[in-house]
Amino acid sequence: MLGWSVGPYQVVSKLGSGGMGEVYLGHDPRLQRRVALKCLTTRDTSTHEIRARIMREARAAARLNHPNIAAVYDVHEQDGRTFIVMEYVEGESLAALLTRQGTLPIGEVRRIGRQLASALGAAHAHGVVHRDLKPANIHVTPGGTIKVLDFGVAKVSQLVSSDSVIAGNRSMELTLPGNPGTPIYMSPEQLFSRPIDARSDIYSAGVILYQMATGRRPFEETGAVALALAMSSRAPRPTRAINPDVPSDVSAAIEKALERDPERRFQSAGELEEALQSTTQTTAGVDVHGGVHAVASTGTWKVLAAAAALLAVVVTAGLPLYGTLRQWLKPSARSARPAVLAVLPVDNPTGDVHAEYLGAGIAGVVASNFGSIPGLTVLPSSATAPFQNRRGDMASLKRDLAATHVVDLTIRSATPRPALVARIRRTDTGSIDWERAFEGDVLTVERSLLDDLGKALQRDGAFSREPSPAEWARIQKLPTASATALEAYSEARALLDRYDVPGNVDRGIALLNRAIAEDPKFATAHATLGDALWRRYQDIDRRPDVAAEATAAVMEALRIDPDAAQVYRSLGNMQFQTGRHEEAVRSLRRALQLQPDSDETHSLLGRVLGSTGDVEAALSELRQAIALRPYWNNYFSLGVVSYTNGRYRDAIDAFQKTTELQPTYSPAYQMLGTTYHMLGDLPQAIGNYEHAARLGPNPAAYANLALAYYTVKRYDAARVAYLEAIKLAPTKASLRRDLADVYTRLGRERDARAMYEQAISLAQQDLKVNSRDALAVSLIAICEAKIGRRGEAERHAAEAITLAPNSFDVRIRVGKVYAALNDRPAALNAVRTAVALGYEPKMLRDDDEFGSLRSDPEFERSIAAGLAARSSKGASR
Repeated sequence: MLGWSVGPYQVVSKLGSGGMGEVYLGHDPRLQRRVALKCLTTRDTSTHEIRARIMREARAAARLNHPNIAAVYDVHEQDGRTFIVMEYVEGESLAALLTRQGTLPIGEVRRIGRQLASALGAAHAHGVVHRDLKPANIHVTPGGTIKVLDFGVAKVSQLVSSDSVIAGNRSMELTLPGNPGTPIYMSPEQLFSRPIDARSDIYSAGVILYQMATGRRPFEETGAVALALAMSSRAPRPTRAINPDVPSDVSAAIEKALERDPERRFQSAGELEEALQSTTQTTAGVDVHGGVHAVASTGTWKVLAAAAALLAVVVTAGLPLYGTLRQWLKPSARSARPAVLAVLPVDNPTGDVHAEYLGAGIAGVVASNFGSIPGLTVLPSSATAPFQNRRGDMASLKRDLAATHVVDLTIRSATPRPALVARIRRTDTGSIDWERAFEGDVLTVERSLLDDLGKALQRDGAFSREPSPAEWARIQKLPTASATALEAYSEARALLDRYDVPGNVDRGIALLNRAIAEDPKFATAHATLGDALWRRYQDIDRRPDVAAEATAAVMEALRIDPDAAQVYRSLGNMQFQTGRHEEAVRSLRRALQLQPDSDETHSLLGRVLGSTGDVEAALSELRQAIALRPYWNNYFSLGVVSYTNGRYRDAIDAFQKTTELQPTYSPAYQMLGTTYHMLGDLPQAIGNYEHAARLGPNPAAYANLALAYYTVKRYDAARVAYLEAIKLAPTKASLRRDLADVYTRLGRERDARAMYEQAISLAQQDLKVNSRDALAVSLIAICEAKIGRRGEAERHAAEAITLAPNSFDVRIRVGKVYAALNDRPAALNAVRTAVALGYEPKMLRDDDEFGSLRSDPEFERSIAAGLAARSSKGASR
């Protein structure tokens, strides 16, 4: 069978077969990755109805994007057969692991159970129920992360087959005709062919948890009839009655998951995940090659470096708040505001991409101009994106976004003459209060729209008071007098809103340069060009000349228009990037004077304040940004500030929310992994790193994967991963330092010294752009200490502390400097200070760079003193 293909996928070997068909290992030559090809055997898939249903179910499964779910890439038809193309997962099935070990340690039951519940929660949120959850469909990767396979495949298989036999764990497991699933893992309602929902998967998860905790199933019957009778007549024995080591909370959680009545079970996978959360952190990882091993974290400053590199992220997106964060959007937070104006994404029935860009640009000017009016909160189209296809759902807009008025724009044409229809709706009545059509060149349309929309909103009582003449001028002001420039700028902003898509930053920069060529006095275009160039410098090309171009663009914007809020925001970002934090705070506060309700400015100010150690002020700004526009970038910024100040649980909440709102944003998964890594949960860390790397070219994800390999002493695997990271970010100094550490472990001292030297040189280049970059200075100090330059290392360590006295990652690096120099008192002092600032003691205890200190009783006393100082500081807040 080797040598044949399924569409573009080359078949490498056969992996197995079962009731759903045959499974092959394939190779995708376009993306250079391995895939799994599942062939769904069928007597008849030729009818249009069956094919359409298969595609519908497969598309639903393909929407799932989660670190613990094996992704569905494609569906392909060939020779009358249907193939589902899925992520190929290395490792072994949970069924095989249970066969070998019988029961798992409780820490592993909790960890695997939480990952399983997290995967189910993500699928259920998209309306996808697994229907055939069992250990054979759960794989444990070499890093200890689980991957749930075949989401949606069970339902697809129901379309093409009425009976099947599957070889499972310890016995043959029969699939009931017309009912996808394996009886011994089925919920009662599924077994009895009653309607099922997400709670059926929760029951199946309970069976799996029971099996992990006790080595047996809740009911030993295997036949469908006998199993149904057993479920009807008795409850399963409590897990503690079989295995006394099972804690009462785990036993109670499993019992609730296995309730016969769905109404008595956990009502969501999130509830099950929370019930399995341990009150203490465990540090064991699943070793799929033989039992359980202890995880020792080391080289932790590298995790911190990856996090620090993301501090200056400037992006836009978002949705309503949830969970513990919902308190920030209580109605009282909005009660003082007379109106909240929601600008919907432009409706573009033409399907013309040019019209899409033009409409987005027009809507952006509307949101920006009206957002400059005090007392009127404006939610731009990125905030209202979930309502793109629910334009008439006024009740939800009122409930979820607190909107009082809605601006709804429909673009009828872009060329040769733009034409659009504008409407104002009230969310309390759902009625259209105002509607008007506009046609002409783009400047005429925009100018007329702003004027008429302002008058209509005034008549409707949306303004808290009569706007002043200066405020009317701001409402009616166009950013440029050139239609061509405005169109290029609009397209650039649309691209830069998704800067994480490869190529968008460069395309956006080219369009902004075109806009400026058409209108050299286009201040907003200059400011946006500065932001885009800073993005290029940070993420793509750390060349000093790119940073110089960014600075020049922002300064030109300021010269042209010294009274524009966006110009001051861009100026504040530039000052932040170059380490001038006090100046950045002043510029951003000036921007807020000009545009009080700008979430972008509040968010950026929060990041700046967070970097200076003013944590409470930083969090206040970020919460205000979220309250104004609950975008994924604001949650991401909240996560970064929480992480860098030692608030790891808050960081996890914020990063998880980011992944829900923007499931393809790679840095969010990378930072989520980084935070779990700091807490010692290596399987969760690795799963998120792998997912981040799979989503896109993310050097930080590869770097942290390498660190995970380094942690478990897989030094050659770490070397390969670091080299991959360096390919993606060849000018990033910290990656060279990381690789040098690996070479040291491999005994390649000459290569290690060369890498330390290269790291120093690259960090010095960074300092030419930002002379106050404490992380770059402290990295130089570590490298100098490693190669024996004591005087220079001590000088740079002191300089780094002076630049960032409240940064625990700087303090921990300084501790490593002195540990390498064998200056125990100075190293212990750095340890104490780092812990007081929020650094996790576990990471210190497991870090091999502090190995020389661990035998000293003062090491634990320094940690204790740091914890006491942290506790005292927390109590005083």
